[in-house]
Amino acid sequence: NLGILMFLWIAASFNLYMISFYMKYIPGNIFVTTLTSSLGDIPLSIGGGFLYYFKGIRIAMTVFLICSIAGAVSIITWAKFESVAFLIPVVVLFTRSGIKCTFDSCYLANATIFPAIFSGTAFGFCNLGAKIITIFSPLTAEVKDPVPMIIFASLAAVALVLVQFIQAPPREKHVVEKTI
Repeated sequence: NLGILMFLWIAASFNLYMISFYMKYIPGNIFVTTLTSSLGDIPLSIGGGFLYYFKGIRIAMTVFLICSIAGAVSIITWAKFESVAFLIPVVVLFTRSGIKCTFDSCYLANATIFPAIFSGTAFGFCNLGAKIITIFSPLTAEVKDPVPMIIFASLAAVALVLVQFIQAPPREKHVVEKTI
């Protein structure tokens, strides 16, 4: 589980920072694209938290990573067409929010997958690994198109496969008792 979660941390952190640096190369108005993707962060992160809580780690991260991969592929294919330029900010919104919700879920997963005695150590390993690899995200964003988004989609695709093998503890049923 630690190895899988560490890769999820690395992929989510690297991709989140890389797409932030890469936004200046996405066609269209950078201000509209950045504003659109930033305004969607809070509501989609809250929705992602609810999805994680009610459906669990596998389903939630699968949805988030599929959103990210679909968005990255759309950016790669649609960036050259002027006729769909108005859709680019929305595509970036879902691409960035999908990977951000994946990153948020990595934080939540540490607390739910590992026992409390190991959770802090696992968090430290995952965070350290992610930060070391994320150092290379600004350099990757500067590579010639479409390489940055291909790397983004590839990391997200590997994470999508690996998340299917994560062994989460059984979910507890939350029962609200009636008080009179």
